[in-house]
Amino acid sequence: MPSVSSANVSDSNGHLQRPIHKFFFILLFIASLTGIGIASGSASVPVPPGSPSPFISNYLTKTAVVIFTAEYLAAGLIFFIIFAQSIDIPSTEVRLLTCVAVCSPLIIARLVYGLLAAFSNDLRFNLLIGNTTIYFVLSVLTEIIAVGISVVVGLSLPKTLELDERI
Repeated sequence: MPSVSSANVSDSNGHLQRPIHKFFFILLFIASLTGIGIASGSASVPVPPGSPSPFISNYLTKTAVVIFTAEYLAAGLIFFIIFAQSIDIPSTEVRLLTCVAVCSPLIIARLVYGLLAAFSNDLRFNLLIGNTTIYFVLSVLTEIIAVGISVVVGLSLPKTLELDERI
């Protein structure tokens, strides 16, 4: 068995010896649920008197968008930690990392749209009464392309031996 140097972080099976602790993934999951809960609850908050429009984001919507932005930044940090170790990762998993890297700008465009909708008072970015072309290009189309790329990459990966044995 080859010796493991400090630069080599994988064992003989290609598994990371210093994996990211599952605690970080649990925190991301909890942040997602919190953001979804806050965003859902923000729809039931009454419009404050004197508001220029009932379609302007309230403080709960802005809080949810900030949580999702922080979560995306944390997920990006985890991605870069994993990608920095990509020399020691099996080729099929490198394809998944490349897929994430290709889809990231598309998801960033969606995130920017959410930030503009929440923090700018420009009604063109409003989901309900805003410009449908802006919504389609920055939100819908980017998500469809990201999902399409992910599905194509996922379906093109070879089956593992463990999966073949279970079937």
